[in-house]
Amino acid sequence: MKKKIFIGTNNIGNNIFALAQGFRELGFEVGTASTIANHKLYGSGFDFVLDSFQQEFRNNPDPEVYLKNLSGNDRRVLDFDIYISIASTSLLPGMLDFPILKKMGKTIISFPCGSDIRHNQSAKIFNAHFGHGYPKELLTNERNLSKEILPLALKSTYVDTFSKKMYNIRMAECYADLILSAPCSNTLGIRPYNSTFIPFDDKKTTPKICGRDKPVVFHAPTSRYAKGTNLILKTLDQLKSEGVPFDIIIAENLPNEEILKSLTECDVVIDQIACGKNGLLNLEAMSSGCTVLGPNDEYSKPIPFNILPIIRITKNNLYGTLKKILTDRQLRIKTAEEGLRYMNRGLHTPKNVARYILKSLTNASQGACDYYPTFFFEHAYIPDGEIIPEALFAMTKSILQEYGTSEDILQGDTLTKYFGKHLTESEMSNIPVWSKPFRKKCVWGWWSDIHTGKNDRYINSTNNE
Repeated sequence: MKKKIFIGTNNIGNNIFALAQGFRELGFEVGTASTIANHKLYGSGFDFVLDSFQQEFRNNPDPEVYLKNLSGNDRRVLDFDIYISIASTSLLPGMLDFPILKKMGKTIISFPCGSDIRHNQSAKIFNAHFGHGYPKELLTNERNLSKEILPLALKSTYVDTFSKKMYNIRMAECYADLILSAPCSNTLGIRPYNSTFIPFDDKKTTPKICGRDKPVVFHAPTSRYAKGTNLILKTLDQLKSEGVPFDIIIAENLPNEEILKSLTECDVVIDQIACGKNGLLNLEAMSSGCTVLGPNDEYSKPIPFNILPIIRITKNNLYGTLKKILTDRQLRIKTAEEGLRYMNRGLHTPKNVARYILKSLTNASQGACDYYPTFFFEHAYIPDGEIIPEALFAMTKSILQEYGTSEDILQGDTLTKYFGKHLTESEMSNIPVWSKPFRKKCVWGWWSDIHTGKNDRYINSTNNE
């Protein structure tokens, strides 16, 4: 009998419904959950709505007692075998159910989605290594002032303190059997992890290459600051004033159905100026027959390597790249055709992504990971005035002792500076050292080159359907 899978509880990028579709197509029984009954972008239809469930827990936050005393329909949330945590959320706030789920013999898969584990100050340092700025509007002076772990756990997932984002990834690193993430997000991670792939059902789009002489440009920022919208619009205004012909659609806070309808009638989609590679909008746009401009940085998120037909934009090349795309109809058509061919490979279908997750779960259990992060120890720093609870130091130490780190980290004085009294010389000598075969070094750590060309582990684990 196949295992039962629970997926929740923050439907970022429609991941909950898309993954549920994929696992169901593979024959699994799936339960979906959210703390919001009706998502403003992706609708409703969850099997469990946990808003009152989590609020009751906050009134008496003892995870073991609370889960033990569940009754009726609420108790059904414990009937699953595999729990997929989307965007650092789970049954209880702060993933406080993770230790209990592990005691019960459950399998946990962590699927962070970006800003739930990305600390903005650390991300600024990361982006600078790849020639990107970072929006000053996203940088805050907020600091964690509690020495206790429970108040930190109960705070909103997206509170931008070093300790909170560190807490979110450490909970995954301590308890998850598999972590799916990317270097451009996971700047505070220390445990080896596997690459994430975005599930997308291209049956929801209508492929159509418009090929207009006067292109329609589409931009749909979820955050104007994070996406670089001000610079994008300023550059488009400059091109317009120079006589470059185009029309533009700015879509904000629209239901996903309306976004997909709009894409069918567009020629060019401008995603964002940032580190990384692709998000859901890129896939939707390519599947609709649009030319896509976005990050597509091969080394801030290398897997899959060098196969995405997304035209890379940065703050430095934005003007020239936009001018070329908007004035070259044949280039737009060629790039849109490449995008459709990429989507037709089926790499992002929900079924293939579900299959890939199961394969990655097996790989991780055998110690085969894609990314080996060192950025946290080499480049991140604890902000002045930030209090790191003792429990976070203890979690970090236990992760190192179980999963190891690079030889460079162990030979330098980085661990001593970070841990101080929290790590003895004897404990340091017992930390495993990562081996380096088949790995390439980047500023954020090591990555497996098995994901290049025809030997790509992911591409060969899926079928074109």
